[in-house]
Amino acid sequence: IQIIYEDDSSSVRIRFDAAQPDDKGKYETLVKDSTITDKDGLRSQSVVIIVKPVPVLFTSDIQVSTADKDNIPEKTEVILTATINQEKGKVKWFLNNKEIKEDQNHKITIKNLQRQLTLKSSVIADTGIYSVKSDDDEQTIEILL
Repeated sequence: IQIIYEDDSSSVRIRFDAAQPDDKGKYETLVKDSTITDKDGLRSQSVVIIVKPVPVLFTSDIQVSTADKDNIPEKTEVILTATINQEKGKVKWFLNNKEIKEDQNHKITIKNLQRQLTLKSSVIADTGIYSVKSDDDEQTIEILL
């Protein structure tokens, strides 16, 4: 945060070079002003700053590690990969609108901008519509076994 006093000394600017969500809040200036007789000669001005996070958006469709997403043999390792626009972005994976959590057959991996879901050994129950969702965007793909 940079505080800049204007040349005429009658105004002050607060500059955020790379605002972060933690920068939100109420900012207030207090200026000693000899023309004010009450409030101990202080003049104040405040502003409330709201910092919205950059939206997490997908920059590619979901990619499937197998040659044919419509005919995957059982007991095959399948990796679904989605790419987003920021390294710290959070996503969740779903199968038929039910959230997938890591377990003995599902692994969720973060590699730079890539978000991956690995099916360690595919079974018929893995057939369906897969979605990867952020708070701001979503990608879907149908997988058939």
